Amino acid sequence: MARGLHRLVGVLALGVAPSIVPSPAAAQRAAAPPEPRLRREALFLTAITAAAASNIVLHYHHAAGDAPRGVDGEDRWLAPDKALHGGGSYALTLVGIDAGIRPWVATLGVCVAGGVFEATQARASGKDAVTNCAGAALAWGTSKLFQRRAAAARARPRTVAAGGG
Repeated sequence: MARGLHRLVGVLALGVAPSIVPSPAAAQRAAAPPEPRLRREALFLTAITAAAASNIVLHYHHAAGDAPRGVDGEDRWLAPDKALHGGGSYALTLVGIDAGIRPWVATLGVCVAGGVFEATQARASGKDAVTNCAGAALAWGTSKLFQRRAAAARARPRTVAAGGG
């Protein structure tokens, strides 16, 4: 299990490192710098995936007794840790969207980071991974709702009330 996790981190590092630390040859080849949005998205995805993968070193898992109070050994759909997973994913996705990350990229990135976090736990939970993705999807939907309401408010004509004497 540990060997597979080390390979996962290695693959993630090899995939992400070139976008963060360019080689001297790549710097010479680059004619135009990447768009700021793409750099921002790469940084966001790298940060959340690296944070989730750091669980390999931190070893946070329920079996070790590190669980928050009230969390039992059973993996139930309605449990305090599901609220933590869903709420954390919701918040991370909204932060990413607010930082200018495209909503689908932020949602997919948080969903993948949640999966990486679950894969690094001693007792991986598919229910936790689903809850992570549901929280991220809910954040995407919430952001769409806010965007529609803001667009509708901008489209409404403003009327000036006649002043009374």
